[in-house]
Amino acid sequence: MLIVVKPATVIDWHYKAFSWYWARKSRPKGRPAVSRATIALIKRIHNENPLWSPERIHDQLVSLGITDVPCPNTIAKYIPETRKPPSEKAQQSWKTFLANHKHNIWALDFFTVHTLTFRVLYVLVIVSHDRREIKHIAVTAHPNADWTIQQIREATPFGEQPKYLIHDNDPVFRSIDVQQFLDASGIKSVRTGYRRPAQNGICERLIGILRRELLDHMIPLNEQHLYKLLQEYVDKYYHPVRTHSSLEHKPPFFEENVEKPQTLSATKLESEPILGGLYMNYRAKAA
Repeated sequence: MLIVVKPATVIDWHYKAFSWYWARKSRPKGRPAVSRATIALIKRIHNENPLWSPERIHDQLVSLGITDVPCPNTIAKYIPETRKPPSEKAQQSWKTFLANHKHNIWALDFFTVHTLTFRVLYVLVIVSHDRREIKHIAVTAHPNADWTIQQIREATPFGEQPKYLIHDNDPVFRSIDVQQFLDASGIKSVRTGYRRPAQNGICERLIGILRRELLDHMIPLNEQHLYKLLQEYVDKYYHPVRTHSSLEHKPPFFEENVEKPQTLSATKLESEPILGGLYMNYRAKAA
């Protein structure tokens, strides 16, 4: 029996199947989970004694003769964070740095994509701050320091490189090999604060764009298929077609139209499909 469904339904089925697959694969092993009653007790003690550390709470429970007290690290998971948000001065200093050096700043980050067969692939993106240009994009199933160094090397041919490279605290980016390579290349590594994705906002926004405009509508078959989809999106749509409000509503690769301006009623549009018709590239011609 043939069943006809919408593409969005297939995408939704795949997401649900992926969640079910990894939920079964990630079933907890080893120590049992902390009960809700224990979590509630930890939170109660913390609320009544906000100055107590996780170690102090642990010791207090042990002194009561309780035998199944979680370790201090586990207790810390259920205590609300007391870390203060960044001050206005710190926020302004970071914004000033980004504004003053945007022509010399690139940013990079990883994000994950799962395939039709539930394999997890890692995508590395490198983007410039001035024109939002994607300098490099690559896909791998096994990201490590050597692979990352090679991708940065391919993104900086013939001395074309930034003065600053913004990244988060991923162990790969912080590894000795990557840091030594950046230092030897004359690129200053700029790490964002812990749990501060807004400090790498342009790269995070780009990842969101790739998900919403491409990956939420396609299911890659494998590593090669995913790379082909991303490369076509970048070369045929993102760079020459997609507009950005920060670029005066122009794409990263913008060519000035030397033709005489014309009205909408006197314009004839020619369209070219991109990614099998997912998007269209329009050209204006006089009617």
